[in-house]
Amino acid sequence: MEKIKQMKFKDFERLQKEWIETFELKDIDQDFIPKLPKKLREYFKQDIRLKTGSLIKMINKDRISSINGFQTIRDTLEDPDAVIEDDRGFIFIKDINNDKRVVFTSIAKNADGEMIVASNHYKKISKIKNIILDGGKLLYEKQKNLLINIIKNKSNDEIKLIQQKLSQEKSKTRGRSR
Repeated sequence: MEKIKQMKFKDFERLQKEWIETFELKDIDQDFIPKLPKKLREYFKQDIRLKTGSLIKMINKDRISSINGFQTIRDTLEDPDAVIEDDRGFIFIKDINNDKRVVFTSIAKNADGEMIVASNHYKKISKIKNIILDGGKLLYEKQKNLLINIIKNKSNDEIKLIQQKLSQEKSKTRGRSR
């Protein structure tokens, strides 16, 4: 809350307005419920909610200027390139930057029975690779091998290991339902 106190009221008012417009909300207190791809809706069997707390968290962590507008968050949630599940939650991945070293991520997790978006920021490709190699499960890919193509700047050995890991996870999650 300290950053909000330091922020000029005019700037905070502008961010609130942009938040409401981007997510097509009635007011700042309304949750945004993204329109997930069908496969993800079937998997989660409940809505994911983006709450105003995410806006406050981004202000407090100085992430507002780096994300290039709230549309980035909406695009990542509604049209992800891939979604990986790990012990921290569900990582929605969107390759929105020409920089081959980073992707944008929104992380959703179960909080008291409700799926909420807990974090929105850039992640290094190497972190995504490590999440996969450490047991992250690929739940969704917009198109076949898209995640591999996003990680394309890695060595051939790493690519083969990642492909093998993703293939194993795909076959495990196909038969599983929640």
